[in-house]
Amino acid sequence: MAVPDFVIVGAMKAATTTLAAQLDAQPGIALSREKEPSFFAKEWGRSADWYDVQWKGAAATDLKGEASTDYAKWPAYPEAPARLLRWAPGVKIIYLLRDPLDRAFSHAIHEMKKGRHLGPPDAVARDLDLIWQVSCYAAQLDRWLAVLPPERVLLMSSDRLAAMPEDEFARALTFLGCDGKWSADRARLHGRHDAYRPLPGQRFLVDNAAATALRRRLVPKSWRASLRRRRGLDIPDRFSEATEAYLKARIAPDLARLGGMTGRTLSFDTFRAEMIAAPPTLVGQGPIPARDGRPADE
Repeated sequence: MAVPDFVIVGAMKAATTTLAAQLDAQPGIALSREKEPSFFAKEWGRSADWYDVQWKGAAATDLKGEASTDYAKWPAYPEAPARLLRWAPGVKIIYLLRDPLDRAFSHAIHEMKKGRHLGPPDAVARDLDLIWQVSCYAAQLDRWLAVLPPERVLLMSSDRLAAMPEDEFARALTFLGCDGKWSADRARLHGRHDAYRPLPGQRFLVDNAAATALRRRLVPKSWRASLRRRRGLDIPDRFSEATEAYLKARIAPDLARLGGMTGRTLSFDTFRAEMIAAPPTLVGQGPIPARDGRPADE
């Protein structure tokens, strides 16, 4: 039975893919075959054999890990922490933090890209509570700290990973008790927002002069606007001020709690600067245990 040594649990749209790719490039570390197995959340009905296959070919001595952001999407998957700990009692988790509003915006764009919401981003944020709930980092951490000691939880910053990748990545390696280094070739932090792929039939229906004239006569204007949004031609750079205020009202109490958990004063205006200035750590966190269970500095 495959038992992961570590799991990147989130946050969604906070450079988890980048971190997983960097770790997978290190000798002695094996990431799951699927980008996000979500075995302890969305795919809980799968068999143990299916989960085992995720590390087929990995050496017995390899440190096994996976990255599934569904594990930090309370209240959507409330049982994920307990399920993982029953399966892998010694597991360590890594949780990446990102500016809460920036993360929420990327999340909204993701929902549009996947076709689960036509948008625009403001409408996604108001229709889907999970957009702001996933940015409530203290609430997500509560569920993990209920089943794990803080020494087995590493907080990282996606902004710090972008600003000083070698230093921030070294924290992950120390936490896991591994040697290695940041790979510039693997560096691919996400940009402005996820690129849109052409929709099925786009070349004929959209990128064709004759079809354009016909479409304007037959397709309602509201439908055309929706299509433009899905193609990425009509996507704003951020939420409207009204939607930002709506999200701030819901996230602010949690952000204050996160500040208490990390021993700093956090606000929407200073979040990024605070994270870059010093790595996020949990108050009272003891020495990070090495792979053999002893503190890494022994």
